[in-house]
Amino acid sequence: VDKKVKPVAGTMPEEARVIRQFPEDPLASLPPLSPIVPDFVPTAKLTAERMEKININPDGYLWPEEERLFLHILQVNEKSIAFQDSDRGTLRDDYFSPYIMPVVPHAAWKEPNIPIAPGIKEKSSYRSRWFCVLKKNGDLRIVHDLQPLNRVSIRDAGAPPIMDDFVEPFAGYRCYTVFDLY
Repeated sequence: VDKKVKPVAGTMPEEARVIRQFPEDPLASLPPLSPIVPDFVPTAKLTAERMEKININPDGYLWPEEERLFLHILQVNEKSIAFQDSDRGTLRDDYFSPYIMPVVPHAAWKEPNIPIAPGIKEKSSYRSRWFCVLKKNGDLRIVHDLQPLNRVSIRDAGAPPIMDDFVEPFAGYRCYTVFDLY
């Protein structure tokens, strides 16, 4: 950590800029909500066990009708929820261009690593070091040493959004994020 390598300062290439566009109104294709909300029935993706893990209304903040509506909205939009890596998708190319990671000209590196059994080793033009650290609960966390990648990556100098402006409209409301659901 004391030898931290930061991305290279440089101009973001034009072909690496993310293009954001809305070819159609995404809200126009939302399925209409029925004024009478049906009771939740578990599906293959939204099983009773998974819904128990999500724990939608732990302290009773929502009224029973609101909780049923929330469950119904989750069920209607279950394709957008990922419980495992195979469920994850990508953003549609007609809304966002694919992300290109710009780098400066460089030679591919192959850093030595802990030996891997030949039966599971794959060939790659890049190979970075990794190591494990012990978590508080005793599990191991893999840490990838990406300092060589940072040496050749061009820093994206785009300013992040001002968090106060982003968060203020949600004051006083409960919000679930992708981090809560996956």
